[in-house]
Amino acid sequence: IVVQTWINLLEVRISGTLGRELTRLLIAAVNEESVHSFVRSLDWLFIGALIALPTVGWLCRDWWADEWFTSHKLAPAVINESVVLIIALAAVRLAATLYRGGLMGLDRQVFVSAVSIVSSILRLALPLPFIWVTPDVRIVVGAWLIISIVELVFLRISLSQAFSIPFSWRHFSFSEVRRRAPMWGSIGYLSLAWTAITQTDKVILSRVLPLGDYGRF
Repeated sequence: IVVQTWINLLEVRISGTLGRELTRLLIAAVNEESVHSFVRSLDWLFIGALIALPTVGWLCRDWWADEWFTSHKLAPAVINESVVLIIALAAVRLAATLYRGGLMGLDRQVFVSAVSIVSSILRLALPLPFIWVTPDVRIVVGAWLIISIVELVFLRISLSQAFSIPFSWRHFSFSEVRRRAPMWGSIGYLSLAWTAITQTDKVILSRVLPLGDYGRF
């Protein structure tokens, strides 16, 4: 939860800005090509995050168990691999937040809620047969990661249906992102302040407390 919260800072409320733009598209108050260009540009930004965050987690994998977390029951390799999987999971859910915000702007609240409910049920049910045979936290996080990737792809495909413009990979517009930056920048500042106030203590305690005590906290 702490990793997810801090990684969500990278989203800095871009999803809210995207939702606003798609609402304007819905009422024909903005050019479709401009909004589509903005969405495609955000795709590339979040693809970068999807690659960069797990890569950094993997490069630092030996540091997690040796320097940060303390556990007498979990092997260092288990801790390292679990943290990398958790970071990858948080990155995928970060991107899903973007597309979920866009669909909300298109008045697809019921659809988004249905997808979230199904995903939650699958995240609860899918790991159970595997951990019954082999109790391993990596199996649980790995199953969550697979479900989240499927959810991400499904949300992106659903968002694509809002546009009549053909999808193209080779597109990025700095001007479209820069033009909307003041809005999501100001909202992101408030999000950063809220996270710093409510989550900093959890990060500090994850360094000080053993994992068992931190789990009870």
